[in-house]
Parts: sequence; C-alpha cells; structure tokens
Amino acid sequence: VLLAREAYTLSHTDNKGRTALMHACREGHYDIVELFVKWAPEFVDVIDCYGKTALIYICHRRDAPAKTVEALLQRSRIPDHEDMYGNTALYYATCQLGRPDAQIVNLILKAVCSDTEKYEYHTEV
Repeated sequence: VLLAREAYTLSHTDNKGRTALMHACREGHYDIVELFVKWAPEFVDVIDCYGKTALIYICHRRDAPAKTVEALLQRSRIPDHEDMYGNTALYYATCQLGRPDAQIVNLILKAVCSDTEKYEYHTEV
C-alpha cells in the first residue's frame, strides 16, 4: 500500500505511524514480511500510535506462519513490548478464537523467558 507510490520507502509511515512492514503483517502478506525483515530489520521494532509493533500485528492473525513470526522474533529487541492496552504479542497469540498456535506461543515464550521449559505451552490433543 505505502510502497505503491514512487516517493515511499520502507522507512515511511502512515498517519498512525505504521510502516509498510506493519501493514504487511496486518494484511497477511507473509512473503513480503519475510523480505522486509531480511532487507530492513531496523523497522521490526517501530512502534505506532497505538503502541503496536509488527510482531503484535502479526500475532493478531490466526493464519500467521510460525516461520514468519520466528523471523520477526529473531530481529526484535522488544518481543515483550506492551501496546497502549497493556497487551503483548504473547497475549494476542494466546487469545486467538478457537485454538492458539502452540508453536507460535512457544516461540514467543522462548524469546521473552529465560527458563522456557518451565513456561512451555501445551494444547490438549
């Protein structure tokens, strides 16, 4: 969306402070997310006017692939960042309607906890 115009680059934001990476996360364009993370990792931790990061936006989505979430986590310096509501990526990943993706939840737990075995997330089979 933002990059469709000639004058826009990866560093541009919309009127709410969201980057092209955040929009790609929100809209489910996972191949583009992975390219952005590879080309411009410095934008992974940008925070918009709602206090959200790209990681938080991707964790809102039920269909987010674990490999894409992992790529964001590997570059994020603030995986436990809280948005303006006090919620983190972990919160959004675990609050998915239906059944949360245990692999994504465990990736986030590994990134934010030092003792991951103690906090490993399991779903009932």
